Amino acid sequence: MPIRAKQVLLTSYRTISSNYTIVATDLNAFLDVFCNSGIVAIGLPSAASVGKDFAITIAKGDNSANACTITRSGSDLINGATSRSLTSQYQKVVLISDGVSAWKEDFYNPAASSSSGGVLAISDTVPVGTEPFWWDSNPG
Repeated sequence: MPIRAKQVLLTSYRTISSNYTIVATDLNAFLDVFCNSGIVAIGLPSAASVGKDFAITIAKGDNSANACTITRSGSDLINGATSRSLTSQYQKVVLISDGVSAWKEDFYNPAASSSSGGVLAISDTVPVGTEPFWWDSNPG
């Protein structure tokens, strides 16, 4: 049976211009981070505290040389690392909690697979037809 990765449905939009710690009510939010005045740190909550499949989208909205730095809570990892930086305007990342101690990066990379037209890589996959929303780079 073919499988596709789950899609994140965004539920809110927030503009951020100073250090911010993500909270439970940010579930499925899009954080547009502006670093014009300096580096902006975005703190993730503990993966265990927000539970499995908590998703957040973080984007760098300006073209300054300052980075948006995403930091972990405690000993949690972000795709195996202790932090993640966004350094280019419009660069974005979707992070999804495993509900235990890690955040997985959900990304669409059209160059990753020329035969399928692109892949969506996240921590979980589900059978086709079991979720209402899909990101499909190769419909049909």
